[in-house]
Amino acid sequence: MIGVIVTPSSIRADGKSTSTGTCTVTNSSGKPKPGDTVTFTSSDSGEKFSAVTDHGDGTYSVIITASKAVETASIACTDTTVDPHLSATASLTQTSGPSAVQVAVPATGSASTTAGVVGALFMALGGGLFATARRCRRLANRLPG
Repeated sequence: MIGVIVTPSSIRADGKSTSTGTCTVTNSSGKPKPGDTVTFTSSDSGEKFSAVTDHGDGTYSVIITASKAVETASIACTDTTVDPHLSATASLTQTSGPSAVQVAVPATGSASTTAGVVGALFMALGGGLFATARRCRRLANRLPG
């Protein structure tokens, strides 16, 4: 049996960001299979892979360097020691960069405007911006009026 994960599963498409692909290989009894020949490939030919590391416990890993293509690539791990070969895939999303969230709030100081800002919860995936209600409350307290 074989399985693969990619961590993190989303990186910037900048040609420099990296993710780790980890493949786990077990026999039919579920016991780890170290020493197999494992390869990693991507549906995005621009992504680069380090040499495969056999951790000796049935897990194998590579460092994946992003291409500059904004897309979701399929990362495959294949055990070529067995016949037929065993493969598993995971997705790696490459984003255009950090997301930005802009909030326009009229500077009227009205209760409804303040309540709207205080109750807001923003999450921009990929950019890592996360404004909680507590942060919004601090921002609302700085509004004029």
